[in-house]
Amino acid sequence: MEALEFLAHERQVKTIGNETLDTDSGIIYHETQALDGEFYWLDQDCYQVEVLNNLRAVPTKGAVIVVALAKGVQAPSFPARVFALVPVTVQ
Repeated sequence: MEALEFLAHERQVKTIGNETLDTDSGIIYHETQALDGEFYWLDQDCYQVEVLNNLRAVPTKGAVIVVALAKGVQAPSFPARVFALVPVTVQ
């Protein structure tokens, strides 16, 4: 939760992405039966993109992430096409 608070308030991040099925770990959900991290993030008027892959190939700085969403009406979730635009560096 500390990391989410930092991202939302100190860095003004509006979107997070992760490789897992949820922002909260399966262990925490099993223990608490709650998705506290996810609900906190969504309550900040932010959104999250889940089940991403190849995140290790994206540099920590300089990339632009594009999230192309389908038009969802009253849907709790929907698929998205997500890709990174990575600048070419000259050596």
